[in-house]
Amino acid sequence: MTGCQAGPSAAELRRLNLLDKELMLLNEQQAQSHRGMVRHLEIEVAKNRNQAKDIAVLEHGKTVRAQTQRLVDYLRDVRRQLVPAGELPTPEQLADRRAAAQILLTQGRADSLQRRLDRYVDFLTAGLGSDPRLLDQFSFRARRAHGGDQAAGASFGKYYFADASRAAALVELARQESEVLRLEAALLDKLSQQVGSIVDVFDKIGAFASAESNVVGEGETYRAELFLTASASGARPLMSLNGQPLAVGPDGKGRVAFTVPRLPPDQRRQTAYWDGTISVRYHGRDTTFRVRVPYTIVPRR
Repeated sequence: MTGCQAGPSAAELRRLNLLDKELMLLNEQQAQSHRGMVRHLEIEVAKNRNQAKDIAVLEHGKTVRAQTQRLVDYLRDVRRQLVPAGELPTPEQLADRRAAAQILLTQGRADSLQRRLDRYVDFLTAGLGSDPRLLDQFSFRARRAHGGDQAAGASFGKYYFADASRAAALVELARQESEVLRLEAALLDKLSQQVGSIVDVFDKIGAFASAESNVVGEGETYRAELFLTASASGARPLMSLNGQPLAVGPDGKGRVAFTVPRLPPDQRRQTAYWDGTISVRYHGRDTTFRVRVPYTIVPRR
């Protein structure tokens, strides 16, 4: 029974809360990029003298944006049911499992969300056809159809939200919103290729800098990955580490590795930093993103 389960630890709540905030920030960036994509379509259609076929593509793009925004608005409304706007939830509220179950399961918000998500996938599938970006089982119906999957026999709500703390439910809603925006990016990308020049749609999401460990021993090798939080499928970024060129893999990630300096004789612990840059064309302009990443040096283990 839910009431007999131990709640999430304080450390887990902090991780969930941080992940939720990061996902929602990225979602805002994605939505802004997609609005810019539709505006660019308008410009390209005008450049092509408003041909009928181009206008049809533009109207399709506007419909995609409107349908996506409608679904995102519903996801945000469910979030507000969990945490009213302007309120700062306490750790006890974030750990509460009963509130999430009451809102998402008992009140049927999860069932309504499933229907909306499935309708949205149907709408996008009509435009994307067999695009492989739809084959990752985003639709709960597709996931449930796979034999042996734990979703078989479970409702959408129970699969995603049963026994979820309020913090975990917020993260899941943010993740589903990011998937909605990713699918929108796939269709907008396809539409952009039908009118004028091709424009990158920023459709990959990840951490800006992800280290194997933030605490490393002096003389050991510090390792991390450096990549944009939102980048385009066709983007070819240039990266640097502490002013020196950094090799970028085919996945768009730079592999950071360097030997950690020794500690001063009178210190047992010291905070240090490394600086990374990523240069890429963003909305038609050369743009450089910078990050300073802290790490802690300790005596070699």
